[in-house]
This record gives sequence, structure tokens and C-alpha cells, in this order.
Amino acid sequence: MKPPEGLLFSQSNLQDYVNCHYQFYLRHIQKLSWPALLTDDALEAEKHMHSGARFHALVQQYFLGLPIESLDQVAEADPNEQFQTWWRNFKQSIPPKIKGETFPELTLITRLNGHRLVAKYDLITIDKDQLTIYDWKTAQRLPKTTTLNARIQSRVYPFVLAREISSISLKTWQPGQIKMIYWQAQYPGQVHAIAYTQEMFEADLAYLTHLVDEIVQLPIEGFTKTPHLTFCKYCNFRSFCDKGISAGLLSELDRDLDDLDLSAFNIDLDQVEEISF
Repeated sequence: MKPPEGLLFSQSNLQDYVNCHYQFYLRHIQKLSWPALLTDDALEAEKHMHSGARFHALVQQYFLGLPIESLDQVAEADPNEQFQTWWRNFKQSIPPKIKGETFPELTLITRLNGHRLVAKYDLITIDKDQLTIYDWKTAQRLPKTTTLNARIQSRVYPFVLAREISSISLKTWQPGQIKMIYWQAQYPGQVHAIAYTQEMFEADLAYLTHLVDEIVQLPIEGFTKTPHLTFCKYCNFRSFCDKGISAGLLSELDRDLDDLDLSAFNIDLDQVEEISF
């Protein structure tokens, strides 16, 4: 298969492929628009998605040095009643921990066998001998650590940084000096940190290279549908695939996945900006 012109591989579309090969084919190769809802409570899902995007933008403005008073006013005026809580939790939890240089909303691209792999970071910090990746999450429910560890994002982000750190630092860095932190705005005390290692880097190099090569070389008939119907409840192509018309509820997503115990499946409403990749 020849990938579409300009295709960027990302944690988002690679996760689509891992979840369902056919979903990846329809969304990223055929670029099919299918007018089905991801969830039946679509308005609520859309509101949450946009609230998360506004929160990310506010945090970015904080690290760009905008006056905190102005940012407080923006948070107070936000229509989402949870937004002020997220912002207060951020101010109390994150700034005291941040040291060294900060790089908010940074995008890095690396190459795997001639194909581009992109990572868009909420924040990278460089402090002495430590590189830290921060990723802000605004989920309503605290995800399992196994779910976070299984995300393609948890492999792509430290891997790309390890390969492309020279674009922001002249110092020589090793994978073992990278740490990734998932910070939950609704649960500020429940920080999940992943300490990267040389062994993880080598495993990710092999895995991600294989994954990209597999996608590029896969014949059309290889893009098969997932056997897990719970995935289909939250896919906008479910009626196209004759897997049902009614969508699942956003409020039931975590429970469905917990019952199914398929930690690799991921609908990440905080990653709205990556949908276009």
C-alpha cells in the first residue's frame, strides 16, 4: 500500500491502527467522512473536547509568560464549571515542580524507514540531567495505570524526544534521562510517571518501525475489522461496517473498557488537535 501524500504517522493514527486496522484504512487512507456520532451524548462529548482544548491553550499561555491575573480571569469566565477546578489544581500542583527550561506545545518529527513520525508535546522541560515530558489530561474518570502504559502515546513521545532532542538542546542525552508524566487535571494528586530506559528505546524502535512498515506494506485486504464489538460502539464507522447504528455513551466508555479489559483501546478526548494527522 502506498500511503497518502503527506501522511504523518502519530500516536493518534497508530492507535487507530492498533485498535482496528479497518478504521485506520477508512479514516487515514480513504479519508472517508461518515456522519455517525462517536457517542450518543455527542453534545456532552464535544463540550468536553473543547474544554480540554481551552485548558491546554491556557496552560500554554502560562508557560509563555502571560500575566497570571489575566489567565485567572479567562478561567473564571469559562462556561465549563469544572474549568476553574482544573486551573486551580494546575497552579497548585505544577509550577512548584517545574525547573529549568520549558518548551510548551512543542512538535518534533523523526523518520522511520523514510516515513515521518510526529509527536506534539504539551510541555517538555530540561533541568540539569533530566528531560521531562508533561501531558495534561482532563478525563472525567481516572484511567488505569495499565491503560496509560499501553497507550501508543507512552511509546511514541519519549522515543521521538530521544531521537530528536538535538533540535532543542546541544547537550548529548540518553534515553534513560527521559521521564514522561501524565497529569490529570481532575485528579492532581494521581500523577503517573514513566521512566524511560535504553532498553525501552530499543524496543520502541523495533516496534514502531515494524508497525509503520506493516501499515505501508499491508495489502488492502489486510486492513481487517476488529473482532471486539465494544470498540465499534465508539467508532463513527460502525454503521458503515454494519456493526450497529446506536453509539455508546461517553459516560459509559470507561466502564465498558474496564469490563472488556482491553487496555490498548483509546478514545482520548484530550488529543483533539491530533485528529487531523
